[in-house]
Amino acid sequence: MYGIKTLIPLAIGLTKYDFKRFAIINLAASAIWAVVVGGASFYAGSAIMSAYDIIAQKPYYAPIILITIIGIIWFYFSFATRKKTR
Repeated sequence: MYGIKTLIPLAIGLTKYDFKRFAIINLAASAIWAVVVGGASFYAGSAIMSAYDIIAQKPYYAPIILITIIGIIWFYFSFATRKKTR
């Protein structure tokens, strides 16, 4: 997300796009981005803290959760990178 928020305005700035229109659109997009990312971070933070409290009380859950997350990631990548046959 960091690169997109940096490269898009740079690319538009190199074109002959109207500066006032770009500034207004960029300001609105930045405000929306800040609210969405900030809100998601706020709510995800409380969920992560709740998960930490559970794992702190029952530490034997940690390897199970870690293996499950790794398995889901492995399954996703094996499915997403599979060659499609016709």
